[in-house]
Amino acid sequence: MSAVRLAAAMAVAAVLAGCVTPGARPSPPVAVEAAAIAGASAATPMPQIEPSWWRQFADPQLNALVDEALASNPSIVVARTRLRTAEALTESVGRPGHPELDANASLVRQRISSNGFYPPPIAGETITDAQYAIGLSWDLDLWGRKRSAVQAAQYRERAAQVDIADAKLMLATSVVRAYLDFDHAYRVLDNAQASRESRVAILTLTVDRRRAGLDTDVEVESARGGVAAADGEVASAQETLGLLRHQLAALAGAGPARGDTLARPSLGAPPAVSALDTLPAELVARRPDVAANQLRAEAAARDIAVARTAFYPNINLAAAIGMDTIDLPHLFNGASHIWSLGPALSLPLYGHSSLRANLHGADAAYEQAVANYNASVIDAFRQVADQVESLRDLDRQEEAAHASLAAYRRAFDLATLRYKSGLADYLSVLVAQDRLLAQQRLVVDVESRRATLTVTLFRALGGGYRA
Repeated sequence: MSAVRLAAAMAVAAVLAGCVTPGARPSPPVAVEAAAIAGASAATPMPQIEPSWWRQFADPQLNALVDEALASNPSIVVARTRLRTAEALTESVGRPGHPELDANASLVRQRISSNGFYPPPIAGETITDAQYAIGLSWDLDLWGRKRSAVQAAQYRERAAQVDIADAKLMLATSVVRAYLDFDHAYRVLDNAQASRESRVAILTLTVDRRRAGLDTDVEVESARGGVAAADGEVASAQETLGLLRHQLAALAGAGPARGDTLARPSLGAPPAVSALDTLPAELVARRPDVAANQLRAEAAARDIAVARTAFYPNINLAAAIGMDTIDLPHLFNGASHIWSLGPALSLPLYGHSSLRANLHGADAAYEQAVANYNASVIDAFRQVADQVESLRDLDRQEEAAHASLAAYRRAFDLATLRYKSGLADYLSVLVAQDRLLAQQRLVVDVESRRATLTVTLFRALGGGYRA
């Protein structure tokens, strides 16, 4: 080996030895295994949910409200805006392995100093500097820095797309649950109005008994108090209906006047959901929020690759061709022809603590993204388990509630009959009636809860989302 080559090799070795090095990368956290949490295999069957699952309630008014909400609610608009931002970021990163071509031109009129760099006859003259050129640059991307940046941007764009699906699912769930509350409020109002009618009948009976000398003013005033209390319950139910009208209108992206157009719901039976003895592992892919967190973790992993490649040498090839002259008429003269061609090498040497800081920040961001993904997986299974457990127990609750209601109704009928026959006082009737009304409200609550739990389970299972 010649002395020149040996010296060059030693110089290169010295330079590389002094380069900034990325250092050891901390071990990444391991994503939670869904099947391990669920206690189920990947083959566990999963309930199939239609994308427009709310239509299974067979209520045209509900369908219209959900359609309006998905079309104009601000939350959907915000999610779509985020997607456009992510798309713009992906576009700005460019495509790896492709050269970039640009053109530029300039025309400058200037006076040259007589005491400056240029000698006579240019010194002291006023000239026109004209130039145009076409340039070509090509980042060889030897270590995949640009490829990793593009992949990270693409993962974030896909995550933004999934965010729209998640926003739609949350919005549809909110509309359906508010609509179920709207139906429940009507049933509560029915119960309150029936209670008032019953108490008015008792008041009439009590007044008649006082005239016959069988009761006193005490019983009459107690009966009037019962009617007044029923009036308050009716007013409270009507207030709840009005507030829910406003809520549904707001969810639909409209003003309160939209709520005034809503008729009483005509909901069908809640969609049937088969009970799950085990939680299916593919739940992870069926929830848009979990899928979005997974995509963001993938993007964060690519950010680490981008940060690591910043420690390595980078080569750019550049070329340009054009014309340059200080005499405008000669701009297109062959003698004005210019060109350039050559590589450019960049290599960080000593220092550059910012590179290590960027890498450590990328590592921390990745760990956080994986932790967010793990947390969303765990929370997804918890939500499904909660809803399944509640639905499993609801059958017993509903059966007990109806049995209790039948018993309270018989007790009230007997107390009323005894009161009419003069065998019991008004207090016994009032106590029996209050127990009956309370149980009627409980039955309404239990029956409405089934539909609400079903909707919440659909939400926990990811609705009709498909990756």
